[in-house]
Amino acid sequence: MGRPEALTDQLDHLMMMALLPNVTIQVIPFDCGRGGPTGPIVLLEFPDDDESSAAYLEYITGLVVVEDEDEIFALSVVWDDVASRALSADDSVRLIQERRNARTT
Repeated sequence: MGRPEALTDQLDHLMMMALLPNVTIQVIPFDCGRGGPTGPIVLLEFPDDDESSAAYLEYITGLVVVEDEDEIFALSVVWDDVASRALSADDSVRLIQERRNARTT
């Protein structure tokens, strides 16, 4: 276990990152159940038409890069499903702020 202040520092960092225009943080409440990916999904889209989309998945022993369009579409569907069950970005930041404040009172 790390020092108790580490979680507070991490929550502060999440709130700072949420201010960036290219970052969206959404919290998935425990009561939404599982049913999503077992690890991070990163979907990459590029502004140039000559660059195709890609994705990568992290799992317990490594990662896999996905370049097949059908597989990327399937991952996008999973991503959209998980995001639809998550709190909105604003509500997520509020929850993080509440948890952070509760640690300092």
